[in-house]
Amino acid sequence: MEWYNRRKIMVVTSSFMLLEYEEVLAIGASQTARELVQKIFIEAGNVKHVNPDFHWDAISINRDDNKFFGAAISGNADYLVTNDGYFNEPKIYHFQA
Repeated sequence: MEWYNRRKIMVVTSSFMLLEYEEVLAIGASQTARELVQKIFIEAGNVKHVNPDFHWDAISINRDDNKFFGAAISGNADYLVTNDGYFNEPKIYHFQA
């Protein structure tokens, strides 16, 4: 968190990603926690909001994950940080996942 707080990193997100976070948080987080997460993504100075204009089909195993891949590409991200093994699939296209 120190890197984030010192604005050494930029977080890329999209409307599609925010909806996904909202769905996941609705399962087990309190209303207060959900509102805090939304507020951070909306107001933080080191969050870059993008609207991907191309639908990438780089992840066929779980096509829903393409929204994260597309945001990373649209946001010109250097890294896509995930613990999801499905993101290894784009490596065949020479993307460094």
